[in-house]
Amino acid sequence: MTSKRRSFSPEFKQEAASQLQAIEGLFEQVLLICHQQGLSGHELFAIDSCKT
Repeated sequence: MTSKRRSFSPEFKQEAASQLQAIEGLFEQVLLICHQQGLSGHELFAIDSCKT
């Protein structure tokens, strides 16, 4: 069985990068709000058991 690599179009890659930037910005805002509200311990932040 041979493995074929999928080639994604430049438009798809650009859209994926744009979505990633939007998610990163949203996550940064969530962290900032948690910090402002005293909800972070400044050591570890976890969502769904995923450490960041």
